[in-house]
Amino acid sequence: MRWRLHNWRSGRIRLVYLIIGLVIASMLGTTCIQTFVGFRSDLQSLSSTTLTLNVEAAAKMSATLDSMINSMNVSLKTTAAYLAEHREHGQALQQQLDLLRDTGGHFNSLFVLGSDGIVEQISPSAVGIVGQRLSAEAIPEPSLLQQPYISKPYRGLTNRMIMLMTYPIFDQGTGQFLGLVGGSIYLQESNVLNSVLGNTAAHQSGSYVYVVDQAGHLIYHPETERLGDNVSSNKVVQKVKQGLYGSEDVINTQGNRFLAGYSPVKGTGWGIIVQSPYDGIYQASVNTVKRQAMYSLPFWLTFLLVVILIARLLTVPFTVLSEAAEQISKGKRVSEPPFRSHWNYEANQLNKTTMLAMQGLQDQAEHYAAQAKIDPLTGLTNRRTMDQYTGLWVKERRPFAMMTLDIDRFKAVNDTYGHQAGDEVLRMLAARMGAATKPTDICCRYGGEEFVILLPDTSREEAYRIAEQIRSSMAASVSPTGKPVTVSIGVAGFPSDSSNIQELFQFADRALYQAKQSGRNRVVVHGRPHPPER
Repeated sequence: MRWRLHNWRSGRIRLVYLIIGLVIASMLGTTCIQTFVGFRSDLQSLSSTTLTLNVEAAAKMSATLDSMINSMNVSLKTTAAYLAEHREHGQALQQQLDLLRDTGGHFNSLFVLGSDGIVEQISPSAVGIVGQRLSAEAIPEPSLLQQPYISKPYRGLTNRMIMLMTYPIFDQGTGQFLGLVGGSIYLQESNVLNSVLGNTAAHQSGSYVYVVDQAGHLIYHPETERLGDNVSSNKVVQKVKQGLYGSEDVINTQGNRFLAGYSPVKGTGWGIIVQSPYDGIYQASVNTVKRQAMYSLPFWLTFLLVVILIARLLTVPFTVLSEAAEQISKGKRVSEPPFRSHWNYEANQLNKTTMLAMQGLQDQAEHYAAQAKIDPLTGLTNRRTMDQYTGLWVKERRPFAMMTLDIDRFKAVNDTYGHQAGDEVLRMLAARMGAATKPTDICCRYGGEEFVILLPDTSREEAYRIAEQIRSSMAASVSPTGKPVTVSIGVAGFPSDSSNIQELFQFADRALYQAKQSGRNRVVVHGRPHPPER
């Protein structure tokens, strides 16, 4: 015991503790790396899956809601035609409205409005607005009375949050406007939207659905007090108002991060958004890592105990040797060697092996790091590397030009000559890109047959010249298919075209699209006239 304390005090570390320390450090390092990589991979996978599921759900709900709206419109149209023919009033009209409301189930209330704008009849009659005039919020312009119309959310005569659907009634003989038949949807009460979309507010994951009208007002939301709010500042709402379909990682108007899928409702200008809180996805990934750690803990503890045992066995010869040396230093005679194996050699081999193992781990880590930046098929950098360079250059305000390249009719190459030939065509384009650019330029494979070239400190004019060189080289060369394969190229410049990298990429991609639309095999610079057809 005194000898051990003396070793600690003198700053010397026993080999057994060194081995155990190294193993523990390796275990901790490996565990941390695996945990981090696993967490990021799981988070990205969950996020991608959630976005896909949300956009699919939004599309399905959109189709269902569109069918329902059409059905409601047909119901109103049929009723309008019936009333135009039969001209019913009083109790007969009330019975007809009651029957339509009970059998259709689409509207919370149905009413008939005369040509003078006065409510003639309403079902249920308990609403009690017969003889009253609808507010200007319901139908803001008189011209809207004589055409099918869907109102924006408004506070009605009964102080309810309401949306209207109306259909005009015309005399079948003279075409005279007689009034209209309309249906009300009470947005803050049980309504047809609830029956179609369901009550998603109570979903354990925090996911929910909301619907906006053509002006960006909420017409369906789990928080009913928000109905009627204008949420047009939400970029997802802006896109769905434009009739776009897709998914996005978005910060909503209340500052919360969501993974949203969105789809427009045809014919109404409405949009459906299905979104899940990012915090829930993040917490799910954290819980997965925790479970993995709990499952791994018994193995690591067992492994550590085995290592401690083996380390003690390996260091016994060194302990015996030191004790023998101590005996000799005291003048005592040792009758035979303390051990028969040459343990110094084994220790040396252990050192070499450890160094080789550490070198192998470092090489492997460097290999993985390189693989994360390089496209294995073409040898070009990948999209992640492109994002790193553009982010750095934008931060430094360093001017650069961006080219987006796309192989014309590449699908036909794969379909006709096979994917192996398609891969060779991709390698050919990568080689032409490398030959036409400088070592300081960044050539990237963005995905599929799409490529991007970043040219630092390069004007759009110079970028156009390089793009033309690549285009003409491809057009004049025989590809692995035995025929020339052409490319279309779009060019944009930072910051001359835009100081926002997303917008810059859109400009370059839009120029590429114009090149495609102009006949392919050409270069288009953003903001300039299209080149003549070749």
